Amino acid sequence: MNSLKPILIKLIYALTCLIACQCFAAGVGPTFDTNSPSILIQNVRIADGRSSDPGEITSIFIKNGLIVDIAPTIEVAADRTLDFDEAYVSPGMIDSHVHLMWSPGCSFVYPEATAENWRQTCGKLLPEYLRGYLASGFTTIIDNAVPRFVIEEIEVLYATGSPGPQYHYMSPVLYAPGGYGSVLPFGDDNFVGVTTPEDVRNAFSDENLKGSLGVKVLLENNFFDSGILSYFDIPTHGDAVLEEINKEARDKDRLIFVHVTSEYNMSRAIEHLRPNTFVHTLIGRESPLSSQMVDRIRDAGIYQATTQQIADSWLTQDNLQKIERPFVTSVVPGPELAVARDAANGPLAKLRMQEAQLQNAPWFMKWILSNKFQQVLSSSTIQNSSRLAKQALADLHKAGVPIVLGSDSLQHPFAIYTFHGASSVNELLIVSKLGLSPFETLKAATITPAQMLGLDDEIGTVEIGKKADLLIFTTNPLADIEALSNPSWVVKTGVAKTPAGWMTSQ
Repeated sequence: MNSLKPILIKLIYALTCLIACQCFAAGVGPTFDTNSPSILIQNVRIADGRSSDPGEITSIFIKNGLIVDIAPTIEVAADRTLDFDEAYVSPGMIDSHVHLMWSPGCSFVYPEATAENWRQTCGKLLPEYLRGYLASGFTTIIDNAVPRFVIEEIEVLYATGSPGPQYHYMSPVLYAPGGYGSVLPFGDDNFVGVTTPEDVRNAFSDENLKGSLGVKVLLENNFFDSGILSYFDIPTHGDAVLEEINKEARDKDRLIFVHVTSEYNMSRAIEHLRPNTFVHTLIGRESPLSSQMVDRIRDAGIYQATTQQIADSWLTQDNLQKIERPFVTSVVPGPELAVARDAANGPLAKLRMQEAQLQNAPWFMKWILSNKFQQVLSSSTIQNSSRLAKQALADLHKAGVPIVLGSDSLQHPFAIYTFHGASSVNELLIVSKLGLSPFETLKAATITPAQMLGLDDEIGTVEIGKKADLLIFTTNPLADIEALSNPSWVVKTGVAKTPAGWMTSQ
């Protein structure tokens, strides 16, 4: 039997190379280099979503960006050896909800927004954002709303050797004209207003779907359920449109992510749209999520993205020491840290400075710049909303709803404490305190989102044949979840560097 092992390994390797050529095409990722140096990792225990026990000491052999052998002892001439006294290897983490087009200084919410002024402001920070995610341990990210020109920028960066995580995206983003999402798109084809089933069919063009894992549906009609946040009666999708989106997505083999906050629209989504994933639901709550809705989400088999750190980021203005945590300062660009540290000119102050622009602003900006939104951003309101969001996630988890890590990291001009990379780590740490064990938290950031995306044959666990997207820790993340905020090494498609090494890579 031992004599067959080398042959079996070669067969597995050949097969996985074929799989890689086919499956890695979706989205944008660093070049899959079939000639990358081989790596032997020795004296480690595997900590992934298959068991809460990290198991025995083992070795892992990586070649051409793939895991080709895992065994107690591996006798092989590797190009590079990482030998530890004892360490822990986990899969690279996945953030299921980011927005790379959003950054301080971007004026995309205003009518004059263009692709060119995006490139002059946000675009220059894009390489740092991508490195920041990788250095934070996130080897795969899913962008939930992104113009085509941002995707093209990332394609150029990766083609020229700039490092970063595997980048997947949802396209198109479907909104109701005049409703939520109407003022965001730069006129880009990735954002499509739909009012009829025919509009939906046109939106599902090959060009709009190119490279995407699925579509994003913005389903809001009155911005949350009631009270202070319920400010506008805005257009939203009719039932016939939702039904057509579901049909087209299934026909085109695309996932459906839904931005939804009110239980009324959650019910409509479950009945007519039958989505794969809710990417909000929890944020901005003014009342508990009902037990009936919790059961409906579970019974419909819907994944729930966590989305907790948004409220936490607003509370940072009351405790700026949060900015000084090592996992923040090590990956956030210096200019953004400088803005965030300037409490006197924080987000509330900046919003008040813009009140003169209310007269000609679109409805979304009128809401953002209004006195009512100022009240929304008060500490007491945010604290209550955060408490309800945490309880909702805990209830969903307890009921058996599959939970996936999703930070909604966006760093836009009115949320300057949400940092790309660092906020994904913060999301992880918040979630770990809501009734999820370290094992369950790790699953929410690895195997569960991989299953949700249909990528679990490529990523999400440490197994032969999968991509070598790995994290190495000196302490056991299954015993201490804080370990996930401090990886010693990050391996991306077989390339191993320290977090600092990734941040300085060009």
